[in-house]
Amino acid sequence: MNWQQEPELYDMTIIGGGTAGMYAAYYAGMRGMSVKIIDCLPFLGGTVTAFYPEKMIYDIGGIPKISGADFISQMEEQALMFNPSIIMNRTVKAIGGNADASLSLTLENGDVHHSKTVLIAAGPGVITKRERKDVYFCDPAPIEAWGFPLERRRIPVSNDMETQMPHVYVAGDMAGYTGKWRLIASAYTEAVTAVNHAKTYLDPSAPAQVYSSLLLDP
Repeated sequence: MNWQQEPELYDMTIIGGGTAGMYAAYYAGMRGMSVKIIDCLPFLGGTVTAFYPEKMIYDIGGIPKISGADFISQMEEQALMFNPSIIMNRTVKAIGGNADASLSLTLENGDVHHSKTVLIAAGPGVITKRERKDVYFCDPAPIEAWGFPLERRRIPVSNDMETQMPHVYVAGDMAGYTGKWRLIASAYTEAVTAVNHAKTYLDPSAPAQVYSSLLLDP
């Protein structure tokens, strides 16, 4: 592939810094991919941070219970292990393909970011504050504006978590497929599936899967 040779061309750009996006950043980094996260909020954590930071979470494997804030703190530590680039307070307005098969993401301020693959991890919608109220809500309309018609408020994906736009994947609440479970555990699996398929697209000689214990243990 004749990629543009420029420092701003990332292997994967993740739209959304919630649980699915942060886990994808960790896993893609572990797979040796350069990663950028773009989030419309001034903080990481997505819906957990915006809506229930004090609520106890009971359905995380191996953790009997944990507050939303503590959970996101641990997720953030994991997500930053491989030093992804992070851009906060910026909203993606458009996603488009380029002649060299790379993708361009245009933000609301006019900045354009380039990536070989994109992962949409935008939860149930772009988190926005209601006018004149300090209350958040999830708006799926901006995602449809990117060119992804929604079915039951989700983007239809293949078994590879890929959308109808080549090399654009989805993980988390926005991923739509038969047998979907809306759980954090499901979001992790979707993120791993998307990252692994993106990795083998970028490097066909790469193994389909790697194990963290083999890579990270001294």
